[in-house]
Amino acid sequence: MFVGLIERFVDGSRRRATGSIAVDALAPALAELLAEPPDDAPDALSVDGARLALVAASVRDHFFAHLPEPSSLPGFATRVMSLVEDPDVDLFELSQAIEQDAAIAVKVLQVANSAFYRTGDEVHTVRAAVSRLGLFAVANLAVSVACRSLFDAGARAEYDLFAPLWNRLAHHALTCAFSAGELATHHRLGRPDHAFFGGLFHDIGKTLALRSLSALLFARALEPPPLPLVEAALEQVHVEVGTIAHERWRLPGYLTAICREHEAEHPASETAAVELHLVRVASGLNTVRVESAARALPSVRRSAAALGADAEQLRKTAVTLREVADRVTRLFAIPDPAARPV
Repeated sequence: MFVGLIERFVDGSRRRATGSIAVDALAPALAELLAEPPDDAPDALSVDGARLALVAASVRDHFFAHLPEPSSLPGFATRVMSLVEDPDVDLFELSQAIEQDAAIAVKVLQVANSAFYRTGDEVHTVRAAVSRLGLFAVANLAVSVACRSLFDAGARAEYDLFAPLWNRLAHHALTCAFSAGELATHHRLGRPDHAFFGGLFHDIGKTLALRSLSALLFARALEPPPLPLVEAALEQVHVEVGTIAHERWRLPGYLTAICREHEAEHPASETAAVELHLVRVASGLNTVRVESAARALPSVRRSAAALGADAEQLRKTAVTLREVADRVTRLFAIPDPAARPV
């Protein structure tokens, strides 16, 4: 089903967005990155193995000593996710839930009246905004706003330690969520809400691990590591940390499966098979876009094959993902880590 539909998605996005990047702009870099790397290709990153093991173990130990409480996941988010699971949910019920949170209601109205979505007169009520945007679009937006704190540092000093990294993790989660959800919608693959929430929560272990690392540094339990080592440590522990957090928060099984298997060489779960592959494609291509990192491409290739997409379609998907990333920056005021200074 994926084959032949990606062009329609890209063309539709190009008509909706202004100043969108041309398809050919990313093609040369992606063509090289999508090619099979030679067997003797050097690693892009070299870190002190012994120190990496120490930092990763320390972060893991701190996390398990300070496990997140079930209540640390915003109750509003779990309520909305439960609502959209109900096949009989209606716009009125969702509107009522949103109206009870002023910050989320303001954001929904702001988005409904933005240039991207506005199709007529300005709307002034949550119900009108929900009618304009649609149930699932509003649910996705509301959960994103409610869970924004999960992707932030707990304090200003903690943020200042790794400001660019906090921003990158938040931007990546939101870009993957909106991209995976839109791919599911436009290509009629799986459930768009499951793909969206999977993209939002799949890498949550990195933000939780970064909080543990920050706490260790403030307690002077570790010497400050260089940023490449920090990123390598988060990469090493985030699946385990994220899976435990999912279980503590009692998130649905399909979300836990996506978190547990999104880095697997050969994912085994049938719980969230289609949505897992959509998240892996979105996450891997966004990693390539931001970091020019070929390490993300094996999982992209495998999941693209599972969905029936070829390299040309992946290039076009990557262009569309750039448009989604721009939208995330505008909606949530998070700098795009791939943006270059003008």
